[in-house]
This record gives sequence, C-alpha cells and structure tokens, in this order.
Amino acid sequence: MLLADDLYTLQHHSKLQDAVVIRLKHPDPFQGARHEFFAAATCIRAGYDIEYEDEGDNSRRHPELIATHRATGQRIAVEAKSRHRPGVLRFQGEAQRTGRLRVGIERLLKDALAKQVLYPYVSFFDLNLPPFPGHAFQAPWFEEVGNSVAKIGSDNGRQDAFNLIVFINPPDHYLDNEIPSPGGTTLSCFGRNPQIEAVHGALMAIHEAASKYGMIPNTFGEAS
Repeated sequence: MLLADDLYTLQHHSKLQDAVVIRLKHPDPFQGARHEFFAAATCIRAGYDIEYEDEGDNSRRHPELIATHRATGQRIAVEAKSRHRPGVLRFQGEAQRTGRLRVGIERLLKDALAKQVLYPYVSFFDLNLPPFPGHAFQAPWFEEVGNSVAKIGSDNGRQDAFNLIVFINPPDHYLDNEIPSPGGTTLSCFGRNPQIEAVHGALMAIHEAASKYGMIPNTFGEAS
C-alpha cells in the first residue's frame, strides 16, 4: 500500500518515470528504485514541483532531481541513497541473524555529498535495518548515525555540504506477512552551517512530509 501510494502520487503529477518502473520490476535494482520513488513522492507531498535531472549528461555527477517549493519558491537538489545489506531484499550474501547490525553509512554519505549541486541539498537515506519499537533517539543505531553525520559535517570545522538529511527505516520486509506492520522510523538532521542557505520553512515541509510517511489517506483507492 505504501508503494502504491507513492506510485499514485507520482502518476497523478505526471512524474512517474518508465525507466524507474522497469527497475522496480526486477529484484536486483528494486530497493534503489523503491527509495527513489519515496524521495520524489515525499517532495510532492511536501508541496514541491519536481524535475528529474538528465541522466544522460556525464559532464558532472547529478542529484536525482531538482524540486521547487511552491509556497516559498525555494529550489533544492534532492538525492536518494539506500543501504544494501547481505541477504535482505534479494541482495547477494547471507543475512546477519545474530548480534547488532552496524549502520555503515559513512561511504554512502560521502558519495551523496560529493554530488555537484547549485541549490540547497536534501538527501534521503534508507537505513534498511530491522524494526525498533521505541523512539528513534532510543534506537541502537542512533549514536552511530549521529557520529557518521558529525564526521562529514561542520563538527569538523567545515561547512555542511547538506541542508537536510532525512533518514528513514521502513522495516516491514524483515517480518513475516502475518505480523502487523511495526511502523517505520524517520529522523531528520539539519545542517547547522550549510554551504548554501535555504528557507527553513521549505526544509521543514520536507521533514514533516517524511514524518507522516505511512499515514495513507482514508480516501486512497476510492474512485474519484
């Protein structure tokens, strides 16, 4: 239902890419395509118009899309990254069954923030971890995520290459079909000293839309 809601949102705004749908139909690229849909649909739900970047332009490394906030006119660059884990979502390898999983996102963070952008930068990260019943601040991975962000951010005396990083963890694929969904986790990290300033309200709209992910409208699926 969550995937269907994202697909509907994108199709309703004429932003459903055929190439990404093709990736969605195959096991290997499914995870990345699914997360890209989430990022694009979240921007639309946050009140943005989106335009995908030209994937055929090899002159520089592009973000996924450029989004314009209708209420403020603020333009942002948007990137989507998803953490693959062995044996999860058809990824090669054997799934870890015991012990605590490391988040392991520093390489992905550095790769995402190496993109050349002309606008304030928002990055969406899928942590792809098992469910945690409490608040994100209590999660066993919270400290590691914070340390990873600190290493690439202004805590080291540099300007932040990001304005907002949205970490999500929708863990339903870790559970059997008969078990009720535990609900996902969303955690947003705002750059304290960003390289490019942005209207705070435009960024907050992204945070609020991501925080509501999973709250499918009661009218979804009804005939219009």
